[in-house]
Amino acid sequence: MKEDQWTQKLPPYTAHVRYDKDRHRFDITLVNEREQQVATSSVRATYMPSFGIDISDSAEIADEITRMLHRVSGRAEP
Repeated sequence: MKEDQWTQKLPPYTAHVRYDKDRHRFDITLVNEREQQVATSSVRATYMPSFGIDISDSAEIADEITRMLHRVSGRAEP
């Protein structure tokens, strides 16, 4: 099975999401390519990803990435 990792470009940020099988969670790394800043977080997985991220997990991951973007940009969270 290939590496369970997904990437989303959000210029100037790139979000990397990796499934941690041992902890049954998704680890999120948000990198600001311009300023070389890194933020990390994680989201508990509800299902074991076999062919990609489950729809229920993808919503939680997207919400966490949004919260991370607000934190690193200095804006208040919605």
